[in-house]
Amino acid sequence: TNKNVTAMGQRKLVIVSGSTGDLGRAYLSHYSKQDNTICYGLTRRDETNPVIGVTYFRSNLEDAMATREQIQKMSLEGVVEVLLIHPVGKFKFESNGLPEVDKIEDGIDDEILTSNVDTFHNIVNPLIEQRGKYPIIPMKLVAFGSLSDSHSVPWWGSYSKSKLIHRQEMRELSRIEPQVESLFVNLSIVNTSNVSKTSPFADTKYWLKPEEVVTSSAPI
Repeated sequence: TNKNVTAMGQRKLVIVSGSTGDLGRAYLSHYSKQDNTICYGLTRRDETNPVIGVTYFRSNLEDAMATREQIQKMSLEGVVEVLLIHPVGKFKFESNGLPEVDKIEDGIDDEILTSNVDTFHNIVNPLIEQRGKYPIIPMKLVAFGSLSDSHSVPWWGSYSKSKLIHRQEMRELSRIEPQVESLFVNLSIVNTSNVSKTSPFADTKYWLKPEEVVTSSAPI
């Protein structure tokens, strides 16, 4: 439990998916230092270097039932605001401009759609159900995409199409659910370990650092 939480204080709940990734970890490092804030990290694998004050829940976010079980363990008792930060989402370079696997023939790679959109559903749907047990708790939803998503770049079309769907669904949730706000953070390349592995020879001079993304977006 976060040591900064006062026993009787009104608490903010911050949930970060992909919490073992560089961006997720940077957000948890930021919010775990704030008073009256509870921080939960959702992770697919064990966290070997946990952020102090963060409680971790292990789940494959592509598994709806397993994720629901973990979300149901998160108590909203005494919580006055929920902030969900969702940086999860795979990227594929599509050299021929076509999805690698497209069983439903929607023009989007199945793996990319599942990773970027379904994982969000699997977290937010049971979270909204949890919220329904209390007087309406304000909720803020934050997700991430690329500055290039609106330009239909053919070599990562599945990624951009998935992100456009995700944006629209977040807008719709903000419209139909009381006191739900959404924010999509559009980024250039962020210097994370995963990106570095896929682009080992790139010039990283102008790449964003995860901490820079947090510093710029957290006030919003």
